[in-house]
Amino acid sequence: MPAASSPFAVTPGKAAKLVFSREPPRRADEGTRFSVTVAVEGTFGNLVSTDSNGKISLSLSLDANGGPRGAKLACRRNPARVSKGLASFSCSLNTAGSDFKLSAKSGKLAPATSSAFKITMRGRTASVL
Repeated sequence: MPAASSPFAVTPGKAAKLVFSREPPRRADEGTRFSVTVAVEGTFGNLVSTDSNGKISLSLSLDANGGPRGAKLACRRNPARVSKGLASFSCSLNTAGSDFKLSAKSGKLAPATSSAFKITMRGRTASVL
């Protein structure tokens, strides 16, 4: 017969890093809003749902291959307040291009970088490469 233990609580560890739990879409039209969500995680990758005090800032991460210079990220709330370990953003970019990435930062937590995505010219069917 298997042994049974008494009930016990599992609590998340201390907040350690940020991750994109909802990445930007692979493609969006310039000026059109898209949503992203950033999560606060502990050392072992668990959501720290007890974190509701901080704020997370989102910015464009332009590296040597990233989107065109001069592109501007516009978000309804930036920085966004963390609620139950999550911060949600509704954003748009004003310039078509490819290989855009977003960067999320909050205090001493390890930052996060999103997957690359494209912004296409509004009303055009072909994407800008």
